[in-house]
Amino acid sequence: MNEFFFPKSIAIFGISSSPGNLGIGILENLERFSFKGDVYLIGEKGGSVRGKTILKGIAEVPGIPELAIFIIPAKGIPGKLEECGKKGIRHVIIESGGFSEFGKEKEALEKEVLAIAKQWGIRILGPNCLGTVNLENGLVLPFVRFHETFLQKGGISLISQSGGLLHDILLLLSCDNLGINKLVSAGNKLMLDECEFLEYFASDPATKTIGLYLEDIKDGRRLFRLATSTNKPVILLKANESSGSSQIAQFHTASLAGDDLIADNILCQAGIHRVRTLDEMISTIKIFSLPLMRGQRLAVIARSGGHAVMAADAVYRHGFRLAHLSQDIFDLVGQKKRVDVIRATNPVDLGDIFDINFHYTILEKTLKENGVDGVLFIHSYDLQTDGDATLALIQKINAITRVQPKPVVFCMLSEKEQWFNMKDGASFPVFSEADQAVKALARSRSHFRRAAATLRASTVKRRKYLMTTNVSPHTKTSFLSPAKAFELIRQYDLPVADYEVTRNFEECRNAAQRLGYPVALKTALSGILHKTEKGGVRLRVASDSSLKDAFNSMEPGPYLVQKMVETGLELIIGSKLDPAFGHVLIFGMGGIYVDLFKDIAVRMVPVNKKTALRMITDMQGSAILRGYRGNPPYDLKAIANCISRISKLLIDHPEIVNIDINPLIAYEEGNGCIIVDAKIETAL
Repeated sequence: MNEFFFPKSIAIFGISSSPGNLGIGILENLERFSFKGDVYLIGEKGGSVRGKTILKGIAEVPGIPELAIFIIPAKGIPGKLEECGKKGIRHVIIESGGFSEFGKEKEALEKEVLAIAKQWGIRILGPNCLGTVNLENGLVLPFVRFHETFLQKGGISLISQSGGLLHDILLLLSCDNLGINKLVSAGNKLMLDECEFLEYFASDPATKTIGLYLEDIKDGRRLFRLATSTNKPVILLKANESSGSSQIAQFHTASLAGDDLIADNILCQAGIHRVRTLDEMISTIKIFSLPLMRGQRLAVIARSGGHAVMAADAVYRHGFRLAHLSQDIFDLVGQKKRVDVIRATNPVDLGDIFDINFHYTILEKTLKENGVDGVLFIHSYDLQTDGDATLALIQKINAITRVQPKPVVFCMLSEKEQWFNMKDGASFPVFSEADQAVKALARSRSHFRRAAATLRASTVKRRKYLMTTNVSPHTKTSFLSPAKAFELIRQYDLPVADYEVTRNFEECRNAAQRLGYPVALKTALSGILHKTEKGGVRLRVASDSSLKDAFNSMEPGPYLVQKMVETGLELIIGSKLDPAFGHVLIFGMGGIYVDLFKDIAVRMVPVNKKTALRMITDMQGSAILRGYRGNPPYDLKAIANCISRISKLLIDHPEIVNIDINPLIAYEEGNGCIIVDAKIETAL
């Protein structure tokens, strides 16, 4: 991967002296940012541009360039790629469009390009991308003109599936004085995807924070492993939330957990900070330029009572608490108060203290409090008289944030002429609103809580058991009959209500008498998923005559006669083959409220008993399972055993596409749980 960011020599295909030539934009960027490596220009007509000779082919280039950039018509790329392979070039960026983004008819061209690349051992970035940027060496390869005004050097590295959005993110970062280190525009991700570059940035010493914009996730399991193996903040703006299948879900758990909800759960488990807007992305990147928030105790300093009240609301809304401040703080504030009308409490109200230099003294003293983990400082000032004093305050905060291990989250508003001057003077992030700032600070706190040693240990364990499957979401499938589904489940010591499969009424009656009334009579035909809606289920059948009525109301057999179980708490366990993350397990509350609340927990397979217990406690309804308002708790160990055994079943049977255990009836602690119904879909 190093050649995409630190090449010593570059060949640019598609250069000409024609006005509007896109390749010239790449050359201008390299010159503007003082790239020191060799740059060779290649264009079929030859000539010169900006004092450099345009060579007519790669054969004229002395030596072997480490990196080639294509900005030529898509149809010409296979031939030029072949030439690069023969020359010995092994790293290529295809910035040209005209591939699968235009439709499936262009997929053949991509396959041809991929075949040539594999033949010669070439690694390709793109197509349909802006290439890479590395401000450490002035490597700026987009054909769009980039300028120093919005591309300053720092510790943020970005991966984006969209070139246009990447440009907008850079503009927004520049408005907050946030510096960039490296960028990559991934485009169609023909060969290299987000995981390759996430892995590279995770080990890159110059990268401190990693941001991603993705419209799809190619390998969710690898993304998970990479994110959990780095201490660096990973911020993801994931769009295309409604890209799941338009087909109506056949399985209850599948309908409860759409593709985006699954992604949300698993990204959170990986420690990835998922955001949904550009504004939220910038706020999150900003907060990670400060020291991490190591606790929940927040001090608030404000100039206005209204700001203080709204800030206090935000503190509790995002899971913090107002720190207890020592009397020393209030004695200090009292030295400058004009009238004793403001209470000595946190938030600290500086409403009648007009000495802005003294505001800094209070901030400095507050940061030294042992009971304070961070400070939210909301600054208001007189636009006519306090501008210079505010700039001086900002300079002092610049200095303290470089040495202070606690975050100072600074909020301020100004009029438009002063606004950017004030922000330009700050080497720390400036927020305009308290709730936005505290919400971002909550991400900093959650990041700190993920201990590096624990993450690495969990990653090693997961790698040992990683499951692979050749089943895709588009594979043709079929459904096991209820009897075969129960038979498979029982092989994994999962508790199933007693049943017998029958062919006629006499067998049904004999089975019911052996099992003991009351029983349930169900159709055992394959492919009938919603048995109740099809008239294929009759519950609480209490006698031979009732059984006869139920039998006559159903389609011809086979049938399944099942012992009615005692009433308990209805739960759901299921699995789904997710296009990004493979097999995932879904656990949730069942019964009549399941569709209303959609209270579920999601994990990637494999799931052991310890993780299964965490799934149970993750749900809001876990309070009911643990015993609510004096009621006895349910058998959590038995439920966790069921979850982990379903995981083992999936590992042993990768051909399974979906499982639906609905319902699983749970009983009080020590009394276990039992499966009443199950559906299993497998690949053909």
